[in-house]
Amino acid sequence: MRLDGKVAAVTGGGSGIGEATCVRLAEEGARVAVLDIDEGAAALTAKLAGEGVAIVCDVTDSGAVDAALERLEAELGPVDIWVNNAGIAGGEASDNTNPRAEAQLAELAESGAIRTPLEGLVRMSDEDWRRMLSVHLDGTFYGTRAAARSMAARETGRSSTSPRSAGSRAAPATRTTRRRRAGSSPSPAPWRRS
Repeated sequence: MRLDGKVAAVTGGGSGIGEATCVRLAEEGARVAVLDIDEGAAALTAKLAGEGVAIVCDVTDSGAVDAALERLEAELGPVDIWVNNAGIAGGEASDNTNPRAEAQLAELAESGAIRTPLEGLVRMSDEDWRRMLSVHLDGTFYGTRAAARSMAARETGRSSTSPRSAGSRAAPATRTTRRRRAGSSPSPAPWRRS
């Protein structure tokens, strides 16, 4: 896949999957806009992506997403590829989820029974829940809508949503559900008319 001359934007591009996506898009020839709430992380990824541009963007704010798109198109040209990748874990309650998931996997391997509860759900505050929903759902909607407005006017472009999870490994009971984030589709959405 060669993307020479294409302009790509990746939300949550400052680290992890988003960073890797930015670097790969750049390797394929795209000019990449790295959108992230962390300016330093976005700048580092933009540097790794060669001619990338770092743009601070809070995906929970539709105005900020629209402004980020406007800036990236002013600097790089019309967006051809939009990747919704921004995601967060469930706040303080999820900070201990990974060690507990590791303990569950060890227990499962050793005895076949899980004794360690994850507790992330029962300890998550309403505020953390709302923030997580806003980043994952509102952010995906705001990004897709902004990109679609630009792409539809030109009858070209692609948008994709990256499924995210709270941990680097899912607990045995959640493996089937971590592949999809509720309310979003992992499938690319073409904007080109047939």
